[in-house]
Amino acid sequence: MSKMVNLYLMRFLSSCWCSDISVVAKIESIDSLKNLEEIILASDGAMVARGDLGAQIPLEQVPSAQQKIVQVCRQLNKPVIVASQLLESMIEYPTPTRAEVADVSEAVRQRADALMLSGESAMGQFPDKSLAVLRSVSLRIERWWREEKRHEPMLLPAIGSSFSDSISEELCISAAKMGKHSLIDICY
Repeated sequence: MSKMVNLYLMRFLSSCWCSDISVVAKIESIDSLKNLEEIILASDGAMVARGDLGAQIPLEQVPSAQQKIVQVCRQLNKPVIVASQLLESMIEYPTPTRAEVADVSEAVRQRADALMLSGESAMGQFPDKSLAVLRSVSLRIERWWREEKRHEPMLLPAIGSSFSDSISEELCISAAKMGKHSLIDICY
């Protein structure tokens, strides 16, 4: 079924005036978790819809589902967005709970490519503060993570599907290893 939907979607997008539209799959249901790899392969990226997932699966399973989705996206070299209820209390209050800060921290440690606010910025009383908290926690954890992991071996999964991709991948790995041993950060 999902292969047919994907084929239909790709045909539709290619018939549009803007054929360079990217598709981000919203992972929000039990069915999407069952077909996770296939969905991520067929899309240009994924969004972890934690609020919707929490309505479909037991709440205690949401963190492990989030981790699996992020991990599969990282393995398939697809961007992943973690969304929904990251700083939910900041809809009404000017400061987040410690649990929310830990939640944001965990999403950053899992190496999500982006974190998305929803109600906090759309209808919250403190949208600027919500964004500032998300940014400061994310930056602090990223800095800590780089410092903490600086002396560990860098393990990068192979993602090259062609000979030229493999050469490019090896060059990136070499540059990252060289940067790791210097006092600069490599951005690519």
